[in-house]
Amino acid sequence: MKRQNRDCQPGAPSNNVRWFTCAIKEKDTTGDNFDKYYSLNSKCYGKIKQPSSEFLSWFIGFSEGDGSFVKSKRGDLFFVVVQQTKDKQVLDFIQQELNMVLNINVQKSRGRALNRLYRFSLTKDIYQNIEPSVKTKEITLNDTWLIGFVDAEGCFHTGFSLNNNKYHLLFDLAQKGANNKEIVLDKFVELFKVGAVYKHYHDNNWNYRVNDPVQKAKLISLSKTVNDISYH
Repeated sequence: MKRQNRDCQPGAPSNNVRWFTCAIKEKDTTGDNFDKYYSLNSKCYGKIKQPSSEFLSWFIGFSEGDGSFVKSKRGDLFFVVVQQTKDKQVLDFIQQELNMVLNINVQKSRGRALNRLYRFSLTKDIYQNIEPSVKTKEITLNDTWLIGFVDAEGCFHTGFSLNNNKYHLLFDLAQKGANNKEIVLDKFVELFKVGAVYKHYHDNNWNYRVNDPVQKAKLISLSKTVNDISYH
């Protein structure tokens, strides 16, 4: 039997922080370059199947939308992805693609059943030693990060008028903070050549919205693209 490195045993704190640090650093590289991640992942888990670079880029975008760090009352730290029960298959898919032991729990919140995926736990000392990225990677249409982020944060709405049988179609994505407006929402207008950014009635909140009837054809094309590429 081949002896496994103790530092790479699944669940070991050193393995968790190395995997996480590697994944965060890889976000600063091109969307199709995850060599460091693949190398470390093979060393630690020794698995044959590796997640595709398309999935990893999507997962980073999805996590930046629906992922968060949570500190429990007793001081434990977790990385959490939360989905409604109807979307539990998304968490199952992430678990399947990463091929790791993950905890998926069902919790009630304001009358809704929520599924929480706990990627791993971190001690306070390890969490404080993680260096945040100081670089902002420009959003492009060349990888699947954008699809992951739209899956997490974007909404398509449609409705029909009972008076004239007309329909309306709308895409909406909200962000908080002037920095996110500039880096994310204004970039959407530049990339898609449709829609506009509006100030929300809540202070310091902004929406990227496409609802102009003239832009319906482009919006339908966008929704089809998201549906075809999305892992959600």
